[in-house]
Amino acid sequence: MAEAPEGKVYDTDKKEWIDAPVEEIEKKETTEEKKEEPEKKEEKVETPTPEEAAAKVAEEKKEETTDPKKDELPAWLKEKYGIESQEDLDEVLGSNKKLADELEKERNKKVFTSEKEEKLHKFLQGWDLDKISEGMETAAILTRIDIANIDGKRALEEQFILDNTELTRDEAKQLFNREFRKKYEPKKSDFDTDEDYEEEKKLAEIQQKKDVAKARKFLEEKQKELKAKPEEKNPEKKEEIPAESIKSYENQIKSFFKKDNKEWDRFQYKDENGNELYAIVLDPEKRKQVQDAMTAYIQRQDVYDKNGKINNFDPEELALKFTQLLFAKWMDGEHHKQIKILAQQVKAEQLAGKKPDKVSKSMGKASGQSFDEQFAEAARIAKEKRGK
Repeated sequence: MAEAPEGKVYDTDKKEWIDAPVEEIEKKETTEEKKEEPEKKEEKVETPTPEEAAAKVAEEKKEETTDPKKDELPAWLKEKYGIESQEDLDEVLGSNKKLADELEKERNKKVFTSEKEEKLHKFLQGWDLDKISEGMETAAILTRIDIANIDGKRALEEQFILDNTELTRDEAKQLFNREFRKKYEPKKSDFDTDEDYEEEKKLAEIQQKKDVAKARKFLEEKQKELKAKPEEKNPEKKEEIPAESIKSYENQIKSFFKKDNKEWDRFQYKDENGNELYAIVLDPEKRKQVQDAMTAYIQRQDVYDKNGKINNFDPEELALKFTQLLFAKWMDGEHHKQIKILAQQVKAEQLAGKKPDKVSKSMGKASGQSFDEQFAEAARIAKEKRGK
């Protein structure tokens, strides 16, 4: 069918082109306009004045500073001081220098109380929560083993445990033993000839030597990660002992060991009435050692009080203590010899019908007792006096 002439429509009844009605023409024009791409209208952009731009920037800054999440204060400020806003905080800090210093300390406070604690925390990050106890055990072992001198197999085992932190130590050890046998312990039955077996065995030893060296290096690095530097301790400032105090006690010791040109050399033991029972005599060498120990004792700062005095200082008591410390076995032997002599004297006097005169009270219930009972009683009394 031929193209319709402009402004015409085909009349099927008349079978010819006729003038189109006005409505059809308008409808066609409208349809064609819709097909055409509408032209984009340019939006008119207005340039703000300087005053408007400044106001906009100020508004944006205000929105930033009033964002509650941006400058949210720590919860402890509210709990401890009742400070709920930044304005409250600024006001308090401006008038309270002490609180400002405390706040600064809180801000700079370390999460960990020591370097050792921090290193342990980092080390345990590779462990699952349910294996933390295993990790702590491994850390404790790692810090105290001598890596350079432990057995090569042990070094490989510890490395295997550290490489498999999802397992318990026992599980890792069991699995390691299986892997160790497979890798480093060839079976003779797997080889056709002895020569092949020996060659494989030698190669396995070389491989193990190489792997052990790597394991030691690995463990040393882990050990360094765990070990903290020893904390430096500021030496306590010790107050010096007054020179006159030391000199005074030195003179007392010298006077005790030599008085009126007579050398002291013995401990005298007496009964309850003051009667002499026996003496333990020190030879010159023992006496010198006791005197030297006493002289060294008065040089120690810890024995002095804040007034530069030694409480209840008694040269004889001090000499007895050091003699017991230096020659305890010898003194016990001397006491037993003297007590035995006393017991024999009492027994002899009893047999002769003579009333004991010097040992009656010191021996307590010695009268009528057997020799062994008397000896035991004398030993008891002597021991009590020795301990006074």
